[in-house]
Amino acid sequence: MCDKYRGFAASLAKQGGSEFTDTIQSDERADVDQVWDPREFSDALAKLATRLQATQAQAIHQAIAEATVNTKEGVSAPLVSELEAAKKSLKFLWSEGVSVEGESDEQLPWYLRAVSTVKRHRDINDLTVTALKRDLAASEAEKKTVLDSKVKWQEANNLLRFEKDTLLREMELLRQTLLKRKEQELEELRADYDVRIEQLKQRQDRAIMKSDQDYEAAMNQLRDMLETERRATSHCKNELMELRMALERTEEELKEAQQKLDKETDELRETASKWKRKAKLATKNGGVVKAGLHMSSSSHGTEEDSDASYRMMHPQSRRASNAMADLSSLMEQSLVSIRKESLVPPTPRHR
Repeated sequence: MCDKYRGFAASLAKQGGSEFTDTIQSDERADVDQVWDPREFSDALAKLATRLQATQAQAIHQAIAEATVNTKEGVSAPLVSELEAAKKSLKFLWSEGVSVEGESDEQLPWYLRAVSTVKRHRDINDLTVTALKRDLAASEAEKKTVLDSKVKWQEANNLLRFEKDTLLREMELLRQTLLKRKEQELEELRADYDVRIEQLKQRQDRAIMKSDQDYEAAMNQLRDMLETERRATSHCKNELMELRMALERTEEELKEAQQKLDKETDELRETASKWKRKAKLATKNGGVVKAGLHMSSSSHGTEEDSDASYRMMHPQSRRASNAMADLSSLMEQSLVSIRKESLVPPTPRHR
């Protein structure tokens, strides 16, 4: 449609001159970037026709004025009459709508050719507008269908919303019912547990009382046992003190006995040394007698018999070796008995 409009503008440019062409092209350049709209196109055509009519009238008036001036200067009057005839014919064509399609465009004046071209394009545009109106009516029908479906969907939505509200109310009622039932069950459980707790408290109190009694009895028994142990401990302490005192006395006695033993040992040593000296002297004095006795003992009997006979014959002169042996054995026996007495612990004294 824009191409047709440009072709129409080009045809008008051939008929209307450069000024008219510049006006149309300026309008065309202003509307190039706009979106195609049938109503705006129809309005643009109406404006174009009005502008074309005004341009033609202005051109006629200008030509008449020029013709009048030229007439005053000596030009003939047929041009003025022709212009008047053109003005009347244009007025007649625009007002009555007389068709000039039967005649050849080349035989008509330029203004009639322009009017003819405008009318042809107007008819084409009317057909286009009619088609667009049909499309618009179809779109309106489709829009109505969409609106009807929208209304239906709205009704369905309202119905669903009503059902949703109904379900929400039912759920609220159910929630309140469940809440009341739960509260009632909780009250029953609370009462039951209160009874159980009271029973458990009573049992626990009885158990605590019994445990307190058992604890008191055990504490009394432990006190008695502790008192007995304390008494036994004090008795043992007393006995220990007595034993310590006895031990101290025994140690003192042992020290005294040790000193006495050391003294007796020294005396025995001195006595033994004296006996040794005496035995040596006796050995020196009785060497000859010993040889004779040995001969007699070997001829008459054993050594023991000779010793016995010698003791009977000479009671004052015993053998020095036997005396020393007897003295040594006596000293050893004395030392052993003293050591045994010192090693034996003293027996405790019981009350």
